[in-house]
Amino acid sequence: MNDQPNRIISFAEFELDTVHRRLSRGGETVALHAKAFDLLTFLAQNNGRIISKDEILDAVWEGSFVEEANLVVQISNLRKVLGETKNAPRFLVTVPGKGYKFAADTSENLLMIETHSVSELTIEHEEEIIPQWQTLREKTAFGRKWFGVGGIAVFAALTIVAVGWFLSRPAQTVENKQLKLAKLTTNGKIVNATMSPDGKFAVFAQKEDAGESLWLRQLETGSENRIASPQPHEYVGLTVSPDNQFIFASVFSKNEIDPLIFKIPIIGGVSQQIPNIKSGASISISPDGKRFAFTDSNNAEKETLLGVADIDGTNSRILIRAKHDLRYFEMFKSSPVAWSPDGAFVAVAVTEKNENGSQAAILMIDPNDGSERYLTEKRWKSLSNPAWLDADKLAFIAAEEDGLPSQIWTVSRKTGEAKQLTNELQTYNWLAAGSGKILAGQVNFFSSLRIAEFAESEKTLKVREILTASDQIDLADWGANGDIVYASRASGKRELWRMNADGSNQKQITFDANIRFGLAVSPADESLIFGSRQADKKGIWQSDSSGQKLRQLSDGSDQLPDVSNDGKIVFHRGVGYAEGVFLTSNSEPNPRLLREKCYFPAISPDGAQMACYFMDWEADRKWRIALVATDSGALVRKISLPIPIYERQIRFHPSGKYITQIFSAGENLKMILLPVAGGEHKIFDGLGKGSSNLPEWSPDGKQFLYPLIAETQDAVLLTDF
Repeated sequence: MNDQPNRIISFAEFELDTVHRRLSRGGETVALHAKAFDLLTFLAQNNGRIISKDEILDAVWEGSFVEEANLVVQISNLRKVLGETKNAPRFLVTVPGKGYKFAADTSENLLMIETHSVSELTIEHEEEIIPQWQTLREKTAFGRKWFGVGGIAVFAALTIVAVGWFLSRPAQTVENKQLKLAKLTTNGKIVNATMSPDGKFAVFAQKEDAGESLWLRQLETGSENRIASPQPHEYVGLTVSPDNQFIFASVFSKNEIDPLIFKIPIIGGVSQQIPNIKSGASISISPDGKRFAFTDSNNAEKETLLGVADIDGTNSRILIRAKHDLRYFEMFKSSPVAWSPDGAFVAVAVTEKNENGSQAAILMIDPNDGSERYLTEKRWKSLSNPAWLDADKLAFIAAEEDGLPSQIWTVSRKTGEAKQLTNELQTYNWLAAGSGKILAGQVNFFSSLRIAEFAESEKTLKVREILTASDQIDLADWGANGDIVYASRASGKRELWRMNADGSNQKQITFDANIRFGLAVSPADESLIFGSRQADKKGIWQSDSSGQKLRQLSDGSDQLPDVSNDGKIVFHRGVGYAEGVFLTSNSEPNPRLLREKCYFPAISPDGAQMACYFMDWEADRKWRIALVATDSGALVRKISLPIPIYERQIRFHPSGKYITQIFSAGENLKMILLPVAGGEHKIFDGLGKGSSNLPEWSPDGKQFLYPLIAETQDAVLLTDF
């Protein structure tokens, strides 16, 4: 799309900034996916004109081979954002048989319709009919733009290959039905959700200023009751008992090592801890209500575990031990197990390693003897939240490739046939099933990069926003000349970009770098250091300041690099289980282990010390920060956390006097300064609402750069699939 320079389009209470790619309502930024932004811009620029679906697809998805279902989904998303429905449009008018028309006075903000806040709109029970994986449009080969000479011949060849692949591929289809999706919540604050086995009510945890609360919703009437007031902890797993009388909640308290399981009456009341069992994920209860399955970790043996226990926590035994170098069970903020309706098997999501990298599968485990088999031969890149729809079909959330949104799937126990139910730009998180219905969490991201002016005497920081995006931008650092390097998916892949400190002159500098976890700019030589996967080679990689001349510094599941002024690099090795923190540099090609079982490192500006999080098993089993000498690996001192903190990402202040971290206090973000030599800590606010990542300091220590990520999650109900 070709936007006009410095074009700002105003309509009603909205303002569309096509240069900075920002939609605002009354001055407040509105979260919008990148493709939805492109679609809104194109429609607004053609205000008052009926535009055919072909023309829209050609303009917004230029050069891409897509289905009309994508357009339907994006129009639906825009209607929600703009506060309208198909039957009561404000701006997006459907013209049957012809296409769409954007109808608004875009000149001087004169169109003032429905002045209430979009966040106040009640869209509960409103259903969107989403066409699922329709056949490709007949006009695609002739009506869409293809680049280069011989496009039709190329298309014909690709069609032959596609047909051959389709006929020879394993069983995997998407039913040609219309899926009904109804939003149950609209506040975007849902963090976890589940459903009763009879499908009559939903239970969800919600983020509030004082912590997380627990709610019960009757699905037929829509009535809601809060059954647990906000507390400073996380509900990392929720399950309803087969008799619909109790909620089994895995609860993680700040600075504690072990999540605990509690039994809570469904009508509210005194909770009871389930002894002897710890799990940071949802459990699954057998149909007779007498036992439950769970996952856990054994850090000492570098393994995750699948176990079963009696419903009161007694008679616990381990069925499978998954060694980290071979396979891994999810055991935190997930729902990895599902007891089959006949009680014969437990389905569990597992990630396994082989010569092709890591792949996710579904195992069927006999709860009596631990014998196992695969439910289907199909594999995914990621898979979670299995839940039985009936005796044959298992529903779950999965993504087939890195970077793709996780969608809802089903697989047949009898045939092993896999079917994808959703095909949307939103990603899904959490899934439960009951009485032929699916309850899931639907997630949207909106990101901004911000710079905070720092002064120790000021408790509230002055912040300015320099970049907004409708995807997740969570990696950024200061460049050599005061500019900024950051990771973005604006090109369709996660690559590195560079821009001025005011957000101008954005330029992509890497191509096919496949940025993963972590980014740092070396003050020693201005090189860029980041986690990456190159041709299935994972590790820490380095490029020059322009993003070229890539070379691998480490080989493993490595992430979160940090670099000192003299070029020493520390990084964290391990996913799920951390082996520890390693040290390397340009002159030290073989990484050296600094400290085992340590997480999320930072290195001091002079390179003499490294800081990382660790579980203090020897003391009181709480999280602490270890200061370690980089020359010897010796422990210098421990730093206790003066307040409860969930996040585990730290940086040194350029002075070397403080360790700094951004943390969440309810919905608000704050920053804490922890003196390296001991003493009183300091807390600063004013950073905004949402979640964040590492604070990256400017060399003079007067500013720091940080991403602000607004992740909204609502509960949705899926039927008619």
